[in-house]
Amino acid sequence: MSQFSREEIKERDELKKLTEQVAKQCDIEEEYEFVVVESVDWGLICRQSNGYLEAAIIGKKELSIGDVFIGRIIEKTSSGNPIIEINSTQLKRTK
Repeated sequence: MSQFSREEIKERDELKKLTEQVAKQCDIEEEYEFVVVESVDWGLICRQSNGYLEAAIIGKKELSIGDVFIGRIIEKTSSGNPIIEINSTQLKRTK
């Protein structure tokens, strides 16, 4: 038995589908405003500030959770997930 209601599961599934669709539609070299949401061993996980795009920064840890910045898509993984780099001239630290 799930700890989530049917409605919560449906909302999560819809959000996942929307996130995957947005990742497929974005192109290399496009820029978006992102916020850092998680720090992991291999880098940072970021979400688009005003949308559904999720992306990763590989290796760089100079940002903190909550930092907002402009990120440029530099490549996509084999599964289509965007890899971004920071446009350091447009970094908006939250701290």
